[in-house]
Amino acid sequence: MRTYIFAICLTITLIAPSLSYARWATHDDAPFETEFVNANVKINKDGTYEEIVELQRTVLKESGREEAAKHIMTYNGDCSKLTILEAKTIYQGKEYPVKKNMIEDKPLASDKQGFDESRQVFIGFPKTEIGAKIYLKYKLAVSKVSLPNAYSDVLDFGNDSYDSSANIKVQSALPLNIKVNDPGKVLKVQKDKEKNFNNVEITLTKPVYHAVVNESAGSIDPQYLTWVSLSSLEKREDIANLLSKDYERVLSQPLPPVFLDIVKVAAGKKDQREQINTVTSLLNEKIQYLGDWRSIAGRVIPRDLNTIATSQVGDCKDMAASTVAMLRKLGYKADVALVHRGTDLFYEVQTLPNTAEFNHAMVKVSGRDGKTSWIDPTNFVSMAGGIFPDIANRMALVLNPDKPAYDKIPNIAHEQAQISVEQELRMKKDNVLEHKSQLTLKGESAIDFTGVALQASKKTVEDEIFKTMSGSYLNDRNKKEIKLPDLSSRIVKDLNIQLSYDKEDATYNTNLGQAYRIKANWLDKFIETTDDQVSDVLLGYPVTLSKRILLKDIKVKNINSLDYKINTPWVQAVRQCKALGNDIEITETVNITKSYIPNKDLKTEQYLKLKADLEKYFKNVAVIFDQG
Repeated sequence: MRTYIFAICLTITLIAPSLSYARWATHDDAPFETEFVNANVKINKDGTYEEIVELQRTVLKESGREEAAKHIMTYNGDCSKLTILEAKTIYQGKEYPVKKNMIEDKPLASDKQGFDESRQVFIGFPKTEIGAKIYLKYKLAVSKVSLPNAYSDVLDFGNDSYDSSANIKVQSALPLNIKVNDPGKVLKVQKDKEKNFNNVEITLTKPVYHAVVNESAGSIDPQYLTWVSLSSLEKREDIANLLSKDYERVLSQPLPPVFLDIVKVAAGKKDQREQINTVTSLLNEKIQYLGDWRSIAGRVIPRDLNTIATSQVGDCKDMAASTVAMLRKLGYKADVALVHRGTDLFYEVQTLPNTAEFNHAMVKVSGRDGKTSWIDPTNFVSMAGGIFPDIANRMALVLNPDKPAYDKIPNIAHEQAQISVEQELRMKKDNVLEHKSQLTLKGESAIDFTGVALQASKKTVEDEIFKTMSGSYLNDRNKKEIKLPDLSSRIVKDLNIQLSYDKEDATYNTNLGQAYRIKANWLDKFIETTDDQVSDVLLGYPVTLSKRILLKDIKVKNINSLDYKINTPWVQAVRQCKALGNDIEITETVNITKSYIPNKDLKTEQYLKLKADLEKYFKNVAVIFDQG
């Protein structure tokens, strides 16, 4: 989302602790205050536009000084022009203009390879003391747009600073639609017509600040933020209709020889999953992914197939278009799909149609078996049988020229993504615990280990697995044995890893004897909340975690008292403990079924009971060995 204020510019780790304390920030927390933003926007009939913006903010904290002194703005140099009209610091009534040699406009370092040129403007403001006022006025003229004859934008208020005042005037040759989200009733909106208007004025009438203090793992639902969405489009399928023609022009081009070779290899595979994985894995070997969403003359379209093949580099649109072209050659129904990729929490998009809501291109495949696959060829690994976590459970715009669609990508099924650990533990001398372990990763949980042999040495991989399984760094003398599967393949498949090691100081001294703690690292994200929390709790992707621990030749009293079961909409957990002859068996199965817990649910009796039960029965649990 573009804003008119200063821009503040191993599967195993999935179950690691993740704090999420949060509360709404106040003026006292703000590093600076935006005193005013005035903007005039003129939109042409072809969707190009020009805006003149002036703003002023006051530095309130030491944390705001450096950012105020080194202001950076970026823009697309191939389709727009950014002009700094005035920049100055006002301190104790005296003005300190920014000198010309402290305004630098230069291209960002990159190899264009046929893409647009990204440019950066650096402004060095003088005298940025606490209490100083930073004033900036600039003009942005956009001569080429991503969608012809269309305009869309989202204006945020109070997200990046304490905003005191704002006035935005928009004059448009295109009829516009508007959606206002104003939970605090701080906006005044005036337009010349109720629907399909051409002129609108948006005024911030009261201060607003939506920053969150101590926010580290949660996420804020956009319904609680202040924003205005403007668009000349009625529905998201309109975006697909405007883009599909250009995409089909590329997709219908003859395949370059390197792509034909990939198709030939894939055609020899026996089933749909193997064929798709072959296409995406071989494409990754031949074409280096650039890692960002780049434009051509302001358009979010792929380059020609031959250009992609000969340059041997490509962004997400290039990779998606190449994959679709090859899959169609193999007889599949495949289309490019646009999505917002990320590990942040995804909310159903509430704004009007807006190209800025998409930042990534992928592929939707309708298979011969009637099943739909969502493929992301930009990943280092290939997984036609699953869904990558950073695109799971999100909305995707499918660029089918005959039947464009705004579809929901399914979430990861916890039954498919599994992490299973089996351990046999035996007490040795000097409080050393011998571990014989087996780690099994299935489905999406195998992603992080797939292909690691192509990226790191065998020794590095082994050391990381020892560290992950033991929970700490092990000396070489304590690393006994490790058996790894083939980790050189780019294709995700189930993995089984076996290892044995000794862990020193693995038990605790108590007045009743030695104790072994049953760790449950997965639960911290469920319980690290506060009474005044305002964010939702991000849990990660759904997964099944199972653990079986066999304590050899150890006597324990009343072991079944540690049995417990939890059943909630977000997680189900079962622990069972029993004696097996001279051994003790502890089994635990945890199904994390949701990606997040909404903030509103954190106040319910069901969640409060879950939190209390996890803290009481799962957080600090230990087995004390019988010394008799």
